Amino acid sequence: MTLEKSKKTNYQRISAGIPILDNALDGGIPLGLITHIFGASATGKTTLALQYALNIAKNGMKTLYIDTEYGVHPTRVLQMANSKKLLQFLIIIRPKTFAEQSSFIDKIESLIVKDVKIIVIDTATRLYRAELESLPKNVVLNRELNRQMAELLNLASKHKIAVIAINQVSAESKENGNQIKPAGGSILSYWSSLDLKMEYVEMGIRRLIIAKNIAETEKTMINLLLTKKGLNHPQ
Repeated sequence: MTLEKSKKTNYQRISAGIPILDNALDGGIPLGLITHIFGASATGKTTLALQYALNIAKNGMKTLYIDTEYGVHPTRVLQMANSKKLLQFLIIIRPKTFAEQSSFIDKIESLIVKDVKIIVIDTATRLYRAELESLPKNVVLNRELNRQMAELLNLASKHKIAVIAINQVSAESKENGNQIKPAGGSILSYWSSLDLKMEYVEMGIRRLIIAKNIAETEKTMINLLLTKKGLNHPQ
């Protein structure tokens, strides 16, 4: 089942089809809330989001995918899905500016129909970061990013869908070296109920850290194998 009721919360959840991850998340990512996936480039963030999308597509449910990175290619999706029929359940929107991103989010409710179960924004902060220049403008951009996340959370709650907000990371210099932190500071984490951090371990191996979870209080680390078919637990 891709949709099942959580044992520890009242939220239905969407499975990724990765048993060890689904079990750690009490069934999967929650409907009605925001899941924040962050990490450096090439750590498997988009692959994980697509995995959730394709898993619900098998049951005839759709995903609205806001692709600010222009990183979702039909060839990659077909590699993972192994079926052209599943492509029709993926609706891709590609804003070019942060203002366009705001406009799409404000209008996205008109695209939400009964069979839409996921909204993905990948990444939520790319166009935001492209416009960061001065402190006065930063304040305006931060306020707008907060507003976008609030609107996505409202849509998630109202329509009982899952929102996945993918995020980049930046390095902040510290006395003991660089500390990796999500782009946009704590804005996305503030609005999310589930934070998943993705890390590169070695060729083909990625580490997923459950940094925040409404069903658990302790951090959990899971190593995953990244292949053409997607992410799975190495045997």
